[in-house]
Amino acid sequence: MPESPEELTEIATRHQVYLEGLKTHETNKAKKFLKDIENIVSTKLAGKDITSYSKKRLDKLLKSVRADLKIVSGNYSDMVAGESVDIAKYERDFEIKSLGAVVAYDFVVPTASQLRTAVFDNPLTTNGADNGKMLKPFLKDMSNRSMEQVALVIQSGYYQGETTSQIIRNIKGTRQAGFKDGTMHRVNRAISVATRTAVQHASVQAREQVWSNNRDIVKKVRWVSTL
Repeated sequence: MPESPEELTEIATRHQVYLEGLKTHETNKAKKFLKDIENIVSTKLAGKDITSYSKKRLDKLLKSVRADLKIVSGNYSDMVAGESVDIAKYERDFEIKSLGAVVAYDFVVPTASQLRTAVFDNPLTTNGADNGKMLKPFLKDMSNRSMEQVALVIQSGYYQGETTSQIIRNIKGTRQAGFKDGTMHRVNRAISVATRTAVQHASVQAREQVWSNNRDIVKKVRWVSTL
């Protein structure tokens, strides 16, 4: 068997295009949590004159907002973690099928338990401060930081004497700017990055687990990048 069958390289390249589409699909699914955040902001703030609040009343409001946002953060993290396991199973099956297309062999298929361990107990390989984190803590930290941005806009707005309408606008953004000038736009980007990272991580871990289980036939891996 050649070291790197051309057919296998072509299969992997075509599949990467599919994987990018899957990242976009999963990111779009995660956007429902942005609606949840906006609903919390509207419910907690709309129609209220925050400028008249005492500090004690503000702290009570912020505590309530943070509690609701924490639920959204947890729901998001749980959804992406669950989806990551399903993606890993699909990627496992695809990798086995791909290898089977170039060589006849009785491959050792990673179990669901092995995949979960690979996805959740192997660190992420990302640039920046999140490099080396495990997937679940990464999702939790990323989503919690994003949610806290919303609460801080409310807190900052109060101390700067902004009206409730101004605070809501700072969170949601303005129509004139395509809503790209609000905190929600930054939250959206953070969630998108976290979701796409989770999909990539699950895919990589599944493939590597297949290779690890079949070391007698998969001798080495060649990295191919298109820049």
